Amino acid sequence: FFEMPYPVYDLPEQVEYKQDLIQFNSMCDVFMVGSDQIWRSMFVEGTDFYTCLDWVEPRKYKMSYGTSFGVGTFEKEGGTRKKFEMYLKRFQNVSVREESGCSLLKNEFDIDSVCVLDPVMMCECSHYEEMAEKGMKRIPKGTYIGSYMLDPNIEKESAIRYLSEKYCSETPLVIYDAGEHIDGTCDEISLKGMPHASVEEWLAVIRSCDFFITDSFHGVCFALIFQKKFCAIFKNSWRGIERIQNILGKLGLEDRLLTEFDNEEVESLYLKEIDYERVNKILEKERILSNQWMRKALEEQKNLKIECSTAEEQEKMLKEIYKGRHELYVAKKEAQKNMVRIKK
Repeated sequence: FFEMPYPVYDLPEQVEYKQDLIQFNSMCDVFMVGSDQIWRSMFVEGTDFYTCLDWVEPRKYKMSYGTSFGVGTFEKEGGTRKKFEMYLKRFQNVSVREESGCSLLKNEFDIDSVCVLDPVMMCECSHYEEMAEKGMKRIPKGTYIGSYMLDPNIEKESAIRYLSEKYCSETPLVIYDAGEHIDGTCDEISLKGMPHASVEEWLAVIRSCDFFITDSFHGVCFALIFQKKFCAIFKNSWRGIERIQNILGKLGLEDRLLTEFDNEEVESLYLKEIDYERVNKILEKERILSNQWMRKALEEQKNLKIECSTAEEQEKMLKEIYKGRHELYVAKKEAQKNMVRIKK
């Protein structure tokens, strides 16, 4: 961000060890897991079940909003699967971002859930407009192809160059992550990118472009928010295509997603208008349903009652899980104190 959008009193201090998260149990009554692929098995395992709220006390209210598995199955078996199921069954309300996530939870874990919109779709566009306006300094005045690429390659570069040379007065504006150097070039492609782009600039690129090409789910979301003509290119990636398929399927825009393509196919989407009046009506209906779910879920926490025996049983189980972690945590803290003493 150019400017931190959150008041300082809304942000807790960063904790060094997961064990330190337990302190938030004395400050909060409701714990909500956010959106994106944080329930995908590799990330659950890689973050030591942090996003399953294993550090939250049994008597606290737990919910998720628009959380995602990224793919249609839970890819891990054995202990990871069992622990994941155990922790998720402690949640009082669960919502996910894709319909495939609802099916996964029901079929594999017997957990009921609701499909809601990604949270970026819930915010009034005027807020994003205001942010994009702050990011206009490096944006050209003429027409250009905008692009945000998670996995840039020669094939995608070719489509961007083709449209840009044929229809636009400015060189393409590309933001990408993979292999980016300090000068804004990328190992995979020769197109010059926008180095060190801020969130505000990222939004400005999408809002002001003539046509937007992306392989990112949130790139698609903001193309929809800013009502741009766009193309989503998704080919041979581990990232999971379900999330893009889900949002475009809801809106009847499946043709905007290309898994096999050439420059002419991308050009046909450049020339084809999107009926945003129809799209906005569908999105508004989905926003209302998602907002209603959120309000209802938050209201239900007031009536939360967990049987004492169940809470005690879960608490005992969590203490066993944390026993080894706590010993390591104490050892690290003691080592830090000793280092301070040595320095003194």
